[in-house]
Amino acid sequence: MSSVPAGNASAGRESLRWLREVPHLALGLVLLEWLFRHAWIGDEVVLGADVGLFALPRFQLLTELWRGGSLPGWNPWFSGGAPLYGDLSFAVLYPLNALVLVLEPLEALAVYLMGHLALGYVGTYVLLRDRRCGRHAAAIAALAFGAGGVALGHVHTPIYVATTGWLPWCVLGFVRWQRAPSSSRRLALAVAPFALTFLAGSPETCATAAGIALLVARGDGWRWTRLAGGMLLVGVVTALCCAALLVPALFVIAESTRAAGLSASEAGRWSLSPLQLAQLVAPLRVGYERLPVEALGSDYRPWHTSLYAGVAPFAGLVLGLGLAWRTQRAVLVGAGALLLLAFGSYTPLYPLLSEWVPGLRAFRYPAKLFVPAWFLGCLIAGPGLARACADARLRGVVLGIGGLALALSAGAAWWSTVAAAWGVLAVGSALAAAACLATRRPLRWLLALTLLELAIAGDAQLETAPRGLFEPPMLAQAVQREQQRHGVPQRVGTLSSALELGIDLSPHGATRMASEQASWRQALLPNAGAPYGVRTVTGFSSITLARGRVLRDLGNELDVSEAELNALLGAQLLVYTLGDVADVASAVTPVADAGLWRLGRIDGALPWVALYRAPRFAGSTQEAAQQRFVAPHSRVVLEAEPFAWVSESVGYEPGERAEDAFAVGRVALSRLEHDRVELQVVANEPCVLVLRESYASGWEATVDGESVRIVPADVVFRAVEVPAGAHAVRFHYRVRGLLLGVVLSVLGVLVCLALPWVLGRLLPARSG
Repeated sequence: MSSVPAGNASAGRESLRWLREVPHLALGLVLLEWLFRHAWIGDEVVLGADVGLFALPRFQLLTELWRGGSLPGWNPWFSGGAPLYGDLSFAVLYPLNALVLVLEPLEALAVYLMGHLALGYVGTYVLLRDRRCGRHAAAIAALAFGAGGVALGHVHTPIYVATTGWLPWCVLGFVRWQRAPSSSRRLALAVAPFALTFLAGSPETCATAAGIALLVARGDGWRWTRLAGGMLLVGVVTALCCAALLVPALFVIAESTRAAGLSASEAGRWSLSPLQLAQLVAPLRVGYERLPVEALGSDYRPWHTSLYAGVAPFAGLVLGLGLAWRTQRAVLVGAGALLLLAFGSYTPLYPLLSEWVPGLRAFRYPAKLFVPAWFLGCLIAGPGLARACADARLRGVVLGIGGLALALSAGAAWWSTVAAAWGVLAVGSALAAAACLATRRPLRWLLALTLLELAIAGDAQLETAPRGLFEPPMLAQAVQREQQRHGVPQRVGTLSSALELGIDLSPHGATRMASEQASWRQALLPNAGAPYGVRTVTGFSSITLARGRVLRDLGNELDVSEAELNALLGAQLLVYTLGDVADVASAVTPVADAGLWRLGRIDGALPWVALYRAPRFAGSTQEAAQQRFVAPHSRVVLEAEPFAWVSESVGYEPGERAEDAFAVGRVALSRLEHDRVELQVVANEPCVLVLRESYASGWEATVDGESVRIVPADVVFRAVEVPAGAHAVRFHYRVRGLLLGVVLSVLGVLVCLALPWVLGRLLPARSG
């Protein structure tokens, strides 16, 4: 008789155990595959507030840069130009962005969204199983988190879809590492999810995940001192490993409007309305096409178009509260605190904390805090369901909660475009609930009920649109023609009225959101034209350079017209509407039209690059901004000490034309890349070359190969001194802090390898 070694037998049992988990792991993946079927195998695109207007242009730009072998250092397309590498929302080092190397941007975006939701489902299931929750109950709770309304609502902001997916893995990695602190593998698995969360573009989610991991680990009986020390170590190692992005980001943030913090109204924008909590028990869809916006406040925006995650998970949450209070009190308290913070401006708590907590006002969108709150709720719901279905008396409670949810669903059916589907859901739910009472294995029926509910609710919540919606805007082609005609880039500004004008695509089957996104793309906002070479002064980026805000704020204070302010920010072209024709007729020359929108050249607009012989000088940014609004267009205001060659007697008379700036020489563009500009200059006398691209630290300039100083011009642009004669002027952007960050990241990897060896001698291992 042959014998089997004990180690092999143990490994075989472990493999067999995980094989039994496969069907439950596959449930969420199949559901998500079905929900995303139109984008995955069809010819449509998932819609969301930031999907087509920020996420898709980001993927398109990364595709161009990565496939071209370029380091994404500078972003010349949005808002007059801004750092790209240090802007965390672009996630330039996030590994899963490599999808753009093998897929087209639209396909990469669909895989990105679906893949991270699947990560959230699998991570939640594995965490609950790790905490000895039954397979069926764990699958129900994991579906509620990874495929429920909360997660699908974050499709509007793909960055948060990514961080939602890594949240359970952050908790699981930390909890498992606490059981064996001397394990290098477990430390790496504890650090990796936090690092990926940061690289995905959400540093605040790292802090939230750390707090949740501490709360969950506390329920295992570890002392707070040990947990705090362990999380501090994980945080330090994570920061070191991410330093290649973190250090440059700190330099960038220091020059942005985020450094001083957002206003109270900005910090509390897009809070979760308490009225939305009704969606937890009813599949109401609150937002663009359902409950009137006025019912939830004037500044409401439905990032969470639905919070519905099924009858069974909500019943498990309610029934698990008592158990959580006895065994997981910290988790319960943490969930309540996060829920209150998610209400944001609807309660006095968030405004107060934004004043007291350093750095909190650098972030906005409090509603995103409902995601970790619901995650903790799912950790409570899993054990709650298992306990309830083990007690025949509590199954009636589950049925009662299900009946309440179905009653609310029926009452709200007239708000929904899928009323027939809700009818099928009601019948199926009633049959499943009855089966739960009669069967010895009610969790199987509850799992089937949850799959049915989320399949219907998710299909109603996810909006898609034909890919034709994301074809190049018509005005982008007109801008390209203008750039070819002038031989240099032409920046574009957009009047606010062009955003308010919307086209109605409902006769073609499009939703209100699809119509709105199509309208904004036609107006080249926020960043729709970037993939087609359109540079704007009115695009959106999460990192806005503070200098631009100074000029905008002063212009608004002085009641400067939108067209003139766009020109001062560097725009040569302007997007306006038919209704604006009379207002801008004296300031704009029509160039092209695209239906309801018009493209015009701003008369007397400041040139993209020019030479100036008689600059003005200012001692501060504020002084330069004030001078800019009174100086003639042919002058430039520099933030520097007066140059030796400038004489007060040299200059132009009042009323001079902008074209007179070229009287001192000629400039020709010889090379243009996203982080490099090369110019050929012929100057008749010493002068100042002004390039109307954003001024920021990291830009370096040379004249004939000799390094020269770049000074701020007209508050937001770049300028260098040029002597008389023919010269080659070169601007090149270098990511500040990149070398230091790479060195620290290498150090972080070494620390991650050595730290467990040290801890193994300081802390006794506890088997898990």
